[in-house]
Amino acid sequence: DRVTGKVSEFGINENGVLIPGKGTVTQYKARTTLDLRLISVADAAIISTWTATGSETSYNLGVNILGIPNFSFSGRQFEESLLGKSTRQAVNSAADMIRRDVRAQAIQEHAARTPLAGKVADVDGNDLVLNIGSLAGMEIGWSVDILRVHKQVRDPDTGELLMEKRARIATAFVYSVEEKYSRAQVLMIEPGEQIAIGDVAEAQKTESAPAGQ
Repeated sequence: DRVTGKVSEFGINENGVLIPGKGTVTQYKARTTLDLRLISVADAAIISTWTATGSETSYNLGVNILGIPNFSFSGRQFEESLLGKSTRQAVNSAADMIRRDVRAQAIQEHAARTPLAGKVADVDGNDLVLNIGSLAGMEIGWSVDILRVHKQVRDPDTGELLMEKRARIATAFVYSVEEKYSRAQVLMIEPGEQIAIGDVAEAQKTESAPAGQ
C-alpha cells in the first residue's frame, strides 16, 4: 500500500485587528492543508483518507512571512516563516493520523486472523451450543473448528502445561449468537468421531460471513 496526496491549501490571510489601546494592527495567518489517501497497490482501491491542517498566526510587522528572499522549501528561512511553521504542523498532524489509523488497521487484521477460543457446552445431534457469545466477539456467519485434545505436554520438573496437541474432528457454522453463548450447525465431522461437551471450539470470521455481522 502507498500514501499519495496533494496540498489543497497553502497561503496567508492578512486582516486588520483592533487591539484596545493600540489601535488596528495587521494579523497574518498562514494555513496549510494536506489531503492524503492510502491506496492499495493490489487493486488501486482507496483504503483510507486523511485531511491534515496546520496554521500559524502573528501580529509582528517584522515577521518572516514567506521565507524570502532566496526562497526554498528546504531552507531554514522557510522553516522559520509562518508558512513553514503551518506546513510543519500539517505534516506532523498527517503523520500522527496515518500512524494511528495504520496501527488500528493492523490490530483489526490481526484480530480477524486470530480465532476466538471456547468450548462445546452442549451437543444435540448436529446442533452445538458454544460458550462463546457476542461479548467475546462472536458473530453470525463465523466458521468453527471443533478440536479434540489428544495429548498434553507438561514440564517434567514443574508440571506446568506447556502445550496441547489437538486434532480437528469437525467444522460448524454459527447461526445464532447471544451475549454469553452461540449456536452452531455441524457441517462436517471426521469418520468415527463424535463431538463431546468440553471439546475445544475455535471460531473465525469467514469471507462468506454476512456484511455487518
